[in-house]
Amino acid sequence: MLLLDIGESLVGSYLRYIENCDFVHYQTYGEGQGEVDVIGMRLSDRRVWLCEVAVHLAGLHYGGYAGSRDKVKQKIDRAEVLAERLFSDQQAVYEFWSLRVPPGLASMLGELEQDYVGRGLDVSFVINERFTERIEALRAEAATDMKATAEPAYRLLQILTHLR
Repeated sequence: MLLLDIGESLVGSYLRYIENCDFVHYQTYGEGQGEVDVIGMRLSDRRVWLCEVAVHLAGLHYGGYAGSRDKVKQKIDRAEVLAERLFSDQQAVYEFWSLRVPPGLASMLGELEQDYVGRGLDVSFVINERFTERIEALRAEAATDMKATAEPAYRLLQILTHLR
């Protein structure tokens, strides 16, 4: 049994409760090595999110800026292959979520994002302030929601926002 990473649960909760995804799946393995951390599907507009999540409290470090950029690119490329194989009839959105990314690496990821967009892919990097904004939106939603949930991160946000 695979253990659910709390960062992945946050992203899955965002997809379920903010993007209104009908299905959220974690740790999906394609052919070969590697996995896609979180996949969300919204049936109404045939949109699928393929998300990679790296919630490293000390910051994103995969061996220097260039090594980190290359590792992130590898993850997105792997998600693209999976989307082409499993979701070719849906609009794919690729996101990389990371809590803390140093400015120099953030700039490199911005360039990488533009490269993908230039190829016609919907790729975005949910990093730093954007990460915080999305988690704050999720927290605000959890504060208004009293229904039980199977999403551990969302349930924790519900509890924390309903403390007396």
